[in-house]
Amino acid sequence: MKPLTSLPGLLACAPLLVPTPQAQDAPPPVFLAGAAQEAFLAEVEEKMTELESVVAEFEQIKVLTLFEDSVRSSGVILFQAPDALRWEVTEPFQSLFVVAGDDVSKFEFSGGERRALDLGRGKDPLLVVMGQIRGWFRGDFGAGGRAFRMRVAREPTPLVLLEPADERVAKTVAALEVSLSPELDCVRRVVVRERGGDHTTMNFAVPLRGVELTDAYFDLTDPCALELEDLRHRARAAEAQDGR
Repeated sequence: MKPLTSLPGLLACAPLLVPTPQAQDAPPPVFLAGAAQEAFLAEVEEKMTELESVVAEFEQIKVLTLFEDSVRSSGVILFQAPDALRWEVTEPFQSLFVVAGDDVSKFEFSGGERRALDLGRGKDPLLVVMGQIRGWFRGDFGAGGRAFRMRVAREPTPLVLLEPADERVAKTVAALEVSLSPELDCVRRVVVRERGGDHTTMNFAVPLRGVELTDAYFDLTDPCALELEDLRHRARAAEAQDGR
């Protein structure tokens, strides 16, 4: 285990997401300011904190402009309030990292066997995202403190745009774009724009609701295996019970 703040290589195993199609002539965001921005952020936080847990499948794609190529992967993200996060890549390879409090563990799989990794100290812009994402799932977009300047838009689609204010972050990250659901109750897409033109887009499915996650999913030394079908079944049962 290592402190989350010292994990520059953490996101090397994070999945890369597939962008949702958008019209090429989509209108630009209409940014809010002052009281309108504060009201928007308060509404987002109120709605997103209603979810104590998040279980969402994702797809991701990283575009490498230099090589005119892209890298794709998919998997599942689990979040349990207030600060437990599990990011698991299932295709085309399997890898896992678990964040609990300020500590994180990373694992890879080979031949069906799981092996804990010594976290490297390379620079990966996705690390910046993982340092933020737990706050985003709570509706807290100020978790970056003074590291980012924030702008928000409600139209044409809800958007939070974070641009680096910290010179160290700005060396690798040009901007973070966080798209929310129309209901403002979950994150649906994250775009990480890097210096040099590379970018990573992460699309999240609608999260499963009413699912209680055990601490075993977030164990830093021996996390339990992901039982996605069981989580889906429990979400359907909770939905039926609520009459939704």
